[in-house]
Amino acid sequence: MNDGVDGLAWVEKGELRVRDPASPSGKQASVVPCPGVELYVGGQRILREHRVLQSSVVTVRLGGKEPVKRVVPSVSKDRLTANVKVILEPGYTVRLPDQGPANRLVLRANKEPLIPTVEPEEVITALNVAGVIYGIDEQACKVACERPGESITVAHGLAATEGKAGNILFLVELKNVVELPLDRDRVDFRDAVRIPHVRAGQRIAVKQNPVEGIPGRGVTGDVLPCHRVYDPPFVAGEGVHMVTEGEQQYAVASRPGLPRFDKASGSISVETTYRHRGDVDLSSGNIRFVGNLVVDGDVKEDMRVWCDGDQRVGGQVTGASLRALGAVRIRGNLFKSSVEAGLDPLAVKEIRENLQRIEEIADEVRAVETGLRKRLAEAIGDEGAQNVELSSLKTVGAALQKRYADVLKEIVVKLRRIGEELPFDGIAWRLGKMVEHLETGWATFDRLYEAGLLAEDLRTGVIDGVGQGESDVILPYAQNSTVKATRDIIVEGQGAFYTTLVAGRSIKIGGNPGVMRGGEAWAAHSIEVNEAGGVGSVATTLKVGPGGHVAVRLLHPDTVISVGNMHFTAADTLRSVKASVKGGELVIAHAGGILPLTSP
Repeated sequence: MNDGVDGLAWVEKGELRVRDPASPSGKQASVVPCPGVELYVGGQRILREHRVLQSSVVTVRLGGKEPVKRVVPSVSKDRLTANVKVILEPGYTVRLPDQGPANRLVLRANKEPLIPTVEPEEVITALNVAGVIYGIDEQACKVACERPGESITVAHGLAATEGKAGNILFLVELKNVVELPLDRDRVDFRDAVRIPHVRAGQRIAVKQNPVEGIPGRGVTGDVLPCHRVYDPPFVAGEGVHMVTEGEQQYAVASRPGLPRFDKASGSISVETTYRHRGDVDLSSGNIRFVGNLVVDGDVKEDMRVWCDGDQRVGGQVTGASLRALGAVRIRGNLFKSSVEAGLDPLAVKEIRENLQRIEEIADEVRAVETGLRKRLAEAIGDEGAQNVELSSLKTVGAALQKRYADVLKEIVVKLRRIGEELPFDGIAWRLGKMVEHLETGWATFDRLYEAGLLAEDLRTGVIDGVGQGESDVILPYAQNSTVKATRDIIVEGQGAFYTTLVAGRSIKIGGNPGVMRGGEAWAAHSIEVNEAGGVGSVATTLKVGPGGHVAVRLLHPDTVISVGNMHFTAADTLRSVKASVKGGELVIAHAGGILPLTSP
């Protein structure tokens, strides 16, 4: 019990206070430290109970821990997002509560927690320091402050918009196509393979231009480039020209033929010659092409090889059919086959006459329309004519349509039939376009005008040229076959045996030995043969048109020569024979003289 004699120690307002004893017999006050409080007396730390005086230099150091707060930003590799993680570590402070005076004072300590907080502004500052300056979401920054320990996306960049590579879209096939019609009960597999081809004016491909991308922006503010888009080369090669419509560019065929594409250079071309490497047989199918055609191998039995241009066969032809609008050259022998070069003269004549009739009708209508416009202008003036001419012209157009309806119908029927029978796709296609124009109906004059122009173009550019072109057949040997050419047939080798030859101009069998034996040869102008007929062979006939001539180096008995409607049959073997009509009589000249003959 302290009677006011002993010393005292107490805590007041967080400070340790001491009072000395009132008398020498009084006890000095003592202080006992506690956890969280460091007690120093005279600079010496006191770990246990220690007596103190008023004069003692007493220091109390309170423990505690500072709170920790960190904002850790991170940027994604693609620089399109930035995240932050707010890290908070709570701290605490130690306080001395007030304690009353006591001779022995046991210190008490109160811990008060310190909870750190982060404001959105601090997050934005941390982001800026880390280089993030674009696309910062303030609301997301607030969320990050409210959810410490979590990685929160607080900034978004703008992704680059990738462009679209350019592309070449082909409007026609570039490789052979196998077509098996499902609507037929029977299919000829020889006709199942179709060689791709284009016509003059047909669109081959269209280039879809590349679309450039739009650069983006990263959260660090830098530009995010987009990938470079591929712009494929698109070049007009031989037989092709470019046409631009709006933003699209088309490759258009300038001539008929085989479309080709070189990917490395981007060149699109049209080849006028198709080359078949190998034999024409069941594995290849029949071949039909709009341009020139080359066959490296043989043409096998029951196969057809047709083209709109020249044709060359490197091997032998057996039991097959060859047809070409141009010349045909066969390097091998011909057996049991048919060969035709050029259009049939009768077909050419019929097409030409019908096309000329269409042109005449178009000219007649044009003349009527021109006259009507002139009369209208003279009668009521140009301005008035514009107001009434439409109804007047429609009336005239209807009358003309009725007038020529039967004529046009007859022409359409003929042209369609000829087109279906022609083996040549190019001419058949043009005839088909003619029929389409004529069948559409023409309340205005324009469609008939266009049909007239098409007719003129087809007649002058193709049909007339066929009759004057080099539609020859050249071969070394023919047996049991039929060979027709609108111009010449030239047999360069052994000759023709039991074969029919028909030429629009001349036939020449001048090879080694150059024999025409069995069968019939007919030419409009001339026939020249090294040797005709044979002892004991079947009949051999050589015919030319009126005004033509026949020349034979060696003529065997029973061989018939005809010039126009005049005929001669050899009774003996004759050499250096020349037959022609002079003065209305058939004259046979040979090495031994002249045998004048007349037709019955």
